[in-house]
Formats: sequence, structure tokens, C-alpha cells
Amino acid sequence: MEVVKAASPALQNLLSRYSDALLAQVLQSVACNALHSVKQRCARWMLMTLDRVDGGAVPLTQEHLAEMLGTHRVTVATTLHDLEEAGLIRRQRRRLAVLDRLGLEMTACECYAAVRTHFRALLPPTAVQAKGRRQGELMRRSAFRTEMVHTRYKPSTPSTVWCRGLLGWFGRDYPL
Repeated sequence: MEVVKAASPALQNLLSRYSDALLAQVLQSVACNALHSVKQRCARWMLMTLDRVDGGAVPLTQEHLAEMLGTHRVTVATTLHDLEEAGLIRRQRRRLAVLDRLGLEMTACECYAAVRTHFRALLPPTAVQAKGRRQGELMRRSAFRTEMVHTRYKPSTPSTVWCRGLLGWFGRDYPL
């Protein structure tokens, strides 16, 4: 692997950017687990998983989600029930269907947006990924800006400023 990296500066650059993005995500998750509610973390985890699978459903059991969130399955069941009552998701056997992604993004803590922005800055989507998601992304962005103006937007608290600081600290400039 080292020989290949040495022979290809482009590959070395890509791996370095990926390592930076992954480390920032891990550190942000640690801070998030310490500072945010189970409901916010659950929404963040579902969104992160949804970003990595095709379609609008997350193949996930309540037990697995409880393990990922570091909580009891009963707590996850209650949280998912609340999200379902709000019309954000629909629980199905071994999967969770996201009905309102924007609402789920508003429920999640700001850690999701911070990690996503940092990841995309370091590793922009490929042309194939960008083509398939461009229209939906533009619609989500404009809807998110509109939503921020309304009452659901909360200004930064000291804990969220600290969380954002982690990504700023790890953000390095890489030639793309």
C-alpha cells in the first residue's frame, strides 16, 4: 500500500483527505454522544445511514440502532415512536422509511450538518452521485433555508459551538 501511495500523489492526497474526514466524523460523534439527546442522535444516525444507502429507507433494526446509540432498545423504541408520530419516519420490519427528510434534519442536532459539510468539502461527490442527487439537494437546501427563518431554528448554544470547533480544528486545506 505504501508503494502505491508513494507512486501516486493523487491517491495519497485522496487517502489523506478521507482520513481527515473520518477522524473529524469520529470526534464529532464522541462530542455529540456526550452533549445531545437520544432523539437528536437517532435522527443524526438515521440521516448518516440514509446518505450511504440507495432509496428512502434505512435497513436497520431497533436493536442495532440501540447499540449504535449506546442506549437501551426500549429507549430507541420510544424515540422511534415519537419520530413516527411526528410524521418523520415509518417503522417497518427490519427497516425505517424516512417520510420527511427535512423534518428529520431539523430534529437532528447540528452535528449532522457539520460533519456532512466537512466531508463534502474534503471529498466532493463523484459526477455520477452528483447527477443523481443534484435536484433533490437543491430542493432540500432551499427548503432548509426557508425553515431556518421560522421558529424551529435554534441559535447556537455553548455546546454546539464547541462541537463545531472540533471540525474547524481538523479542517485542513487540501488541493482538490
